[in-house]
Amino acid sequence: SGLSSSALRSVCQASDAHLTRTGNCETPEKTASFPSAGAGAAVCYASTSKRHFRSFFMSLRMGLGPVAACAAFLALAPLSFAQPKIATISLQKAVFDTADIKKASAEMEARYKPRADALRQTQEQMAQVSQRLEQGTGQLTPQAESELRAQGTRLQKEAQRVQEDLQADVQADRQEILSKATLRMTEVVKKLAEDKGIDLVVEEQSLVYFKPVLDITADATAAYDKAHPVAAAPVGK
Repeated sequence: SGLSSSALRSVCQASDAHLTRTGNCETPEKTASFPSAGAGAAVCYASTSKRHFRSFFMSLRMGLGPVAACAAFLALAPLSFAQPKIATISLQKAVFDTADIKKASAEMEARYKPRADALRQTQEQMAQVSQRLEQGTGQLTPQAESELRAQGTRLQKEAQRVQEDLQADVQADRQEILSKATLRMTEVVKKLAEDKGIDLVVEEQSLVYFKPVLDITADATAAYDKAHPVAAAPVGK
């Protein structure tokens, strides 16, 4: 009875296929055509709504990134020939549900909001230039049309630069936060398994089926919050 050594090796090998995707902050884009009398020019501008702005920072919830060796399972204790005690976990959900990550997400949104607001303002100016060109077709002088097209192109380049810098900074912060939280969670899960007498914890994303009773995701989140409590925000006067 119990798992054979070959079966256990198979579980370990399957763990190497664990999903380690990283999220990208994507902002939907529109293309505004800036009509011209001659060669023609187009200026693309990104339209970021409040909903898109929030999802930009909630990229923290899009993936954990690479997790240290054998990410699909955590071998937490030497296995004997007796039937091992196995548990399952969604490591991603366990991390995302912690108070630590929720606090970090809110702090990121507040930290980058001024830059995101400035980007949105530039995008609105681009939209206004596009609208003026469309409404002034056949009415604007060649010089006025040329100046508007030049203004639209300048705004487009500025918006693209700001957006790329903002996205790079957000992604770097996200990766640092998630890497730290994932390492912490791994240690928490190991201790939790030792306390519960669990021999093997398997990542649920690598499984076709498991009984819900085996899941320790919520327990892991609670243990993480206890081990790494988040200081309460100061009450405003």
